[in-house]
Amino acid sequence: MNEVLSNCINSHNLPLADPWDESCELPTFGNELLTDVHEFLGRFVAYPTEDARVAHALWIAHTHAIETFESTPRIAFLSPEPGSGKTRALEITQTLVPRPVEAVNVTPAYLFRKVADEAGRPTILFDESTPFSDRRRKTTRKSEDC
Repeated sequence: MNEVLSNCINSHNLPLADPWDESCELPTFGNELLTDVHEFLGRFVAYPTEDARVAHALWIAHTHAIETFESTPRIAFLSPEPGSGKTRALEITQTLVPRPVEAVNVTPAYLFRKVADEAGRPTILFDESTPFSDRRRKTTRKSEDC
């Protein structure tokens, strides 16, 4: 699915639109692609609201156009309950984003090499099991470096 999504977005010069311009509409193809991604996500992830699923689909589309932005939002799947689907959401996301890198027990040097890779910027996915996201633990030297 990742190759299909990436090829579709990159091979069609989908125009970047002003998000505040209400008269602007997505091209039919882009709309169909986002709808397909939205439906695909809903097959595997239970979201707290429909807006959360829309945000997830849009974030995935954003990762394919990352080079056109000066900054990028992060997406976080939060729940205090174990087994609530946070890791599943990351696994599904990994199939849809360009150059996914699952950052579990990685060094800062590894991340820098990935970001500097000539193949393009990676989409770095952190699971809650990484030391960066566990607020209950003291910050480690490794997480400070990243």
